[in-house]
Amino acid sequence: ASSPPVQAYCDLEKEFLGSKGWMRVANLDMTDPNQRCPPNFKLNAGDRLCGKSTDGNACDSVKYTTSGVRYSKVCGRVAGYQFASPDGFRACPTCTIDEPYVDGVSITHGDSPRKHVWTFAADIYEAKNRCSCSSPTAIQPPSFVGNDYYCESGLLSGQWDAVVYSDDVLWDGERCDADEASCCDRPLLPWFCKELPEPTSDDLEVRICADQELSDEDVPVEVIELYVQ
Repeated sequence: ASSPPVQAYCDLEKEFLGSKGWMRVANLDMTDPNQRCPPNFKLNAGDRLCGKSTDGNACDSVKYTTSGVRYSKVCGRVAGYQFASPDGFRACPTCTIDEPYVDGVSITHGDSPRKHVWTFAADIYEAKNRCSCSSPTAIQPPSFVGNDYYCESGLLSGQWDAVVYSDDVLWDGERCDADEASCCDRPLLPWFCKELPEPTSDDLEVRICADQELSDEDVPVEVIELYVQ
């Protein structure tokens, strides 16, 4: 028997990597008052952002179905904000992909094992950015991340506070000052694109991770937009 039909949103005009015809699998935009945070993410009502719900060393996850469609390319964007004092890859440079290896957002596919697509790291200061994109001697991401990551901060320098730094969107390539400047010279920002080693029909998983208490760090998101081809 044939499989039942699946409803999908295909954008025939959006162009990535020189090609059109992408299937959208995630479209979270909390600037739309009719949208809600996905399950497992916690609403920050004052800023209408979606952050971690689990305190301490953990990741909270949402899966976006690809409806069984095979794909070999993933493109998209995530817009988030710094809350308090995230530490980028300093969280756990020796962690596995299943652990909170970053203070930020992890995009993967598959379950056993997870396979890395892209990471959005949030560091505490622009002026002392500790991601390797700011300096070859800075903290290196785990080997499974490689160069497939973006890293920004919402705070230039000084004493951090337990607030959302809402005047500086992360991972948009804008307002990248001091040491952070070289982290924002990636040509596709705010978008990312990745060609996978082999085709798959895995669902995509988005996790918000941090290794300390919610009072100390969180990286709430406003936009998650993902496409496959």
